Amino acid sequence: MTGTTKLDLYTSEKCGSDLTGDGSQTKPFASIKKAITLYEDKKSDLQIYVDSEASDETFRILSKTQLKKHMKELSLSQKKHESQLEHKKQEKREIRLDQASAVAVELDQNLPQPVQIKTREIPSNINRRVLVYGWVDSIRRQGKKLMFITIRDGSGYLQCVCADKLCQTNHALLLSPESTVCMYGVINTLPVGKIAPGGVELTCDYWELIALAPPGGLEAVLNEESNPDTQLNFRHLQLRTEETSNIMRVNSRALQAFRDHYTAMGYYEVNPPTLVQTQCEGGSSLFEFKYFE
Repeated sequence: MTGTTKLDLYTSEKCGSDLTGDGSQTKPFASIKKAITLYEDKKSDLQIYVDSEASDETFRILSKTQLKKHMKELSLSQKKHESQLEHKKQEKREIRLDQASAVAVELDQNLPQPVQIKTREIPSNINRRVLVYGWVDSIRRQGKKLMFITIRDGSGYLQCVCADKLCQTNHALLLSPESTVCMYGVINTLPVGKIAPGGVELTCDYWELIALAPPGGLEAVLNEESNPDTQLNFRHLQLRTEETSNIMRVNSRALQAFRDHYTAMGYYEVNPPTLVQTQCEGGSSLFEFKYFE
């Protein structure tokens, strides 16, 4: 039985270089930190050599205890660096939110009165100002002055384009997938080469946030690896996904086809009770009702 092959890396404070070194005996790194960082995915197989104090050898193997110590220090340093980056990121975010709180957008009453429609009614409302309610399916931000929001309302999808102040408000910065929104604007056909659901997009002139969803969207609750219990507990959310909703649509069409066929043949649909061996769960087992008190 052979042991695990070690990865030999050489370091030298005397003649090494973190810029030009490659970890070989002839071109060692200057620091142990550099060697561990470059081969972090193989740190369990590392065998690091350092300058030897003995006159009869150039390098010596770094002890396991010292190697673990360096790895621990590097890990703490990385966590500290990540924490500092996150802190700076949070500070920038708070500054942007403070600036966004001063941005106000109002509905322009001089524009034509919008027609409230469903996304399935888009083809008959091209070049008209409309009002569409829906859930945010995806968000794509391009800089500070352009944002693409794809919404769905159960009957289809619609890409909405927000520009300038519309994507600089507090709500625009906090907007997350599955939030409920109300979009105002004109539906335009896309130019050649552009892609969007249905080949159209809504050029927004105003929008409202109805309800803000928690960050992360559906992926924070459900994904392909979720166990069946989780999927059942969040079935109401799973039905929002495109695959599951398409399955339900096919199921609805199939049932409707059967009903139409048998109705045309003169049959009547009835709903007889189902007899099972086990006792059904009734209201008395769910809610306490003190009848005699």
